[in-house]
Amino acid sequence: MRCYFSAKSDSKDKSKNDRVLISFVIPDLGVLFRTHYKGELDECSYISLLKLLKFIESNPRVFEGQKVQILSHDPKIVYQVNQKTPISERLEKLQGLALLYKEKLGYSLNWIPLNENRAEKGVSDQRQVKNQIPLNFGELDASIKSGIGEGSNSKPTRSNL
Repeated sequence: MRCYFSAKSDSKDKSKNDRVLISFVIPDLGVLFRTHYKGELDECSYISLLKLLKFIESNPRVFEGQKVQILSHDPKIVYQVNQKTPISERLEKLQGLALLYKEKLGYSLNWIPLNENRAEKGVSDQRQVKNQIPLNFGELDASIKSGIGEGSNSKPTRSNL
């Protein structure tokens, strides 16, 4: 099952990446998740990935037996999680969480061009799916960012497209 994540600055002042829109999309399930975080863009990219991984972990019946392929246009995060490039001390904790999930869930993480990242697209660009599977969104309320900095300033939403 293909899953996409992204993070992009939502600030008018591009020199300040303090307001970042994070999102993930699971097209086969009709799931689109978006919220804002305050922080640096690379940190928020990790938060977006971790939110997606938490959602996958929270819905084991849906993902059981599925080969989970996670895709992003952010080469820095892809290479760091795949342990192909060094990581700064500031991001080590987030990388460690992504690696723990990788052991537990067995996902693969690959790079794609920006124009192929479904998490970057609008709601109207998503394929419509009638989802009959009950999904657990409750775990997304708890901030993964606790202990790292400020958490989300909005509630998770569910979109069955």
